[in-house]
Amino acid sequence: SEDHPPRHLEGIEEPLDAANQSLSDALRASFRILKGIMMVLVLLYLFSNVRRVDSHEQALLLRLGRLSPTVYDAGVVWALPFPIDEIVPLPTKRSNDLPIDSHTFGRRPEEVGKPLAFIARGMEGLNPALDGALLTADAGLVHTRWKVTYKFDDVRSYASRVVGRDVEAAKQLIRCLVETVGIHVAAEHTAEEMIRTRVEDVQNEMRRRINDRLDELHSGVQVTRVEMFEPTPPIPIRGAFDGTQQAENAKQKRIQDAQQQRTRMLSESAGAAFPRVIHLLDQIDKGPNDPSVELVR
Repeated sequence: SEDHPPRHLEGIEEPLDAANQSLSDALRASFRILKGIMMVLVLLYLFSNVRRVDSHEQALLLRLGRLSPTVYDAGVVWALPFPIDEIVPLPTKRSNDLPIDSHTFGRRPEEVGKPLAFIARGMEGLNPALDGALLTADAGLVHTRWKVTYKFDDVRSYASRVVGRDVEAAKQLIRCLVETVGIHVAAEHTAEEMIRTRVEDVQNEMRRRINDRLDELHSGVQVTRVEMFEPTPPIPIRGAFDGTQQAENAKQKRIQDAQQQRTRMLSESAGAAFPRVIHLLDQIDKGPNDPSVELVR
């Protein structure tokens, strides 16, 4: 073994050098690829906060949580990467609709999508965890759904006053106001007024009071319309409520028919003196102390 060591070692050195060279080349190539990937990631991070603001939007910039004075209109906005900068877009140039179901009854799975007239229930009571309602001035209950149309009229006030600053924060604020204001408005109207006779007045009063609260908060949000959908008494007594209304309508019709018959009979009997006779009869109806009564006697 001592006669041939140099030759034996000489034969092993060449393949080791080739392996080392290949390994070195592979490592250099890997580092170059890794550097390229890192450069791409750095560029992507630097441009990660580029946002396009749509034509119906305006955007605000928060830098380290502080509101920037600039309001950005439609176009491309570039900002430093999050969490240094944050872009908050708001749909300021269009109206936004918000449905609110806090004051209506909970629908069962088989009732979803059905018109109100096709929903019938027994005399079971309301479940406070599922069913919402409003207490009216005549101690009645009314279920109703709302649709609120709102817009942002001052984005800087909104961003500086409202926690959250995004659209969801505005929705939550309006929903809370509708739930609170609705209780007070319903307490000043009867169930009949809420459901039939003064629906428009209720809607206008809701809008006015909600806007008053929003102005007090300097929220930068304005409600342009409030609509009530499907106002109804509790489902188990809806039939009785409708029957009362039908009876009232029948009463009013009979009164109108009687007045028309009275007018026709007086016109036929009094002739040209008909207007004077009607006037004197109206005076008599006011009571015996009216001076006009003596004229008829």
